[in-house]
Amino acid sequence: MAIKLSVVRDCPNVFENASELAQFFSAFPAPFQDDTPELRDALQQMKSFSSPISQAAAALMVARLDKGFCPFMDKPRIVPIQTAPVVEANSPLRMQIQPIKWRTVAGKDDPGKPIALHIRGVLPIGPSADVLWTSKAIYLLKRKSELIFVTEIGECAPCFDGQFIWVSEKPAATTGDPQGILAINPNSGEIRQFSEAMGIPKTPLQWFVSTPLAPGHIIAAGGFGRAWIIDLELNPTTKKAQCHVILEARDQRPLNDPDAWRQKELAFQPSYAATLTAPAIKPATGPVPPTVAQQVLIGRAGLIHPLLIDIQSQKITVVQDQVLVSSRAILRSEHPFAAASVTESGTIYWNTAGGRQQGKFLCQFGYPDLKVTEPNPAPTVPTGQLLLTKTGVIILSQEEHALYTAKTINGPFQKIPGDLPKIHDPLLHPSALHGLVLTDLYDNDSYEIEITAP
Repeated sequence: MAIKLSVVRDCPNVFENASELAQFFSAFPAPFQDDTPELRDALQQMKSFSSPISQAAAALMVARLDKGFCPFMDKPRIVPIQTAPVVEANSPLRMQIQPIKWRTVAGKDDPGKPIALHIRGVLPIGPSADVLWTSKAIYLLKRKSELIFVTEIGECAPCFDGQFIWVSEKPAATTGDPQGILAINPNSGEIRQFSEAMGIPKTPLQWFVSTPLAPGHIIAAGGFGRAWIIDLELNPTTKKAQCHVILEARDQRPLNDPDAWRQKELAFQPSYAATLTAPAIKPATGPVPPTVAQQVLIGRAGLIHPLLIDIQSQKITVVQDQVLVSSRAILRSEHPFAAASVTESGTIYWNTAGGRQQGKFLCQFGYPDLKVTEPNPAPTVPTGQLLLTKTGVIILSQEEHALYTAKTINGPFQKIPGDLPKIHDPLLHPSALHGLVLTDLYDNDSYEIEITAP
């Protein structure tokens, strides 16, 4: 907090107004959002600074805290969903941890060569196959630790729609040249490229995210300061493709407008994409409807109000609630207090620390109301990355270097005995072959974690 105070004191002219300074000072990390004596003291010090903007910002944040609001915006804090308390006793489950030594293979019987990889993600694409990627390349895993190189890629968070793996093309040799999108068939190895000629906006891609709707059908967003969102479909049988641009966000953010986030055309960098599918409701009589309602959330880096796309109508709205979600691929780059999220049954979940209630909470957004749920608080959920598995829910606690488990998202959670390797910034990935893969966001370490019953 002392560092931020010194910035505000010594460099007040970098802020256009009090709202912008308040956003800088208290938007993250989490301790700057809690109504604590330390924050109140810091704001009292800020009131004594010579800059009128600093004084106004301090008064603004104090007024918001007095109303029970977040200090960086005129809205109440999110009240978390009710969850069962963490059980202090250890789980009866056990975990076995061993390092993974990756090696590349050119063919089925090639023993391969060891390779050190800075892994960004692992994603199951079937009962006995995974896809693994770095910042520059994507690989298939059909046997444990054996990597089959597929192609070079750009900065992206790949998705699998049941038929194709979707990634962005590697950056062009000339900076600023446009990049295409690739659809990879993991069974045949065929790669289909989508470019400007097929309707893809002609831009470079600093980041690319996508989320599946059905086999061969995705919603994707790309950007390089400005952004676009497209509906892209590739028929697995006919191989015919169609692309529809849903939105191009080009408007620059006004420095003096704290409500600029309400504009869907505001330029942004995509940070995550998630599909929310409404639970099927079987009618009392007659057949089940052939279509179900779907919505897609597109995160906007630096903003806590994502875009929400109604797939049937293609209508886009800005979510009014705070949705503090970050993709596992860019963990902590946006909101250090929102580690990661999972989606299930039309709902996206995340957990967060802080708030006026001084605890650690589980929050959700999804069907049927498409709003952040606000029941009674229960500050009892471990902070960390959430992961849904076939047997339940796992939370990776970065603070404790430990795993917690529960049968459902509502707990109760129990700690699995044993400590995880002391790596700098752990990420947990599901794997069809390795069970769970633990990696380091900033290093090449990889571990297999097997969880077993006694």
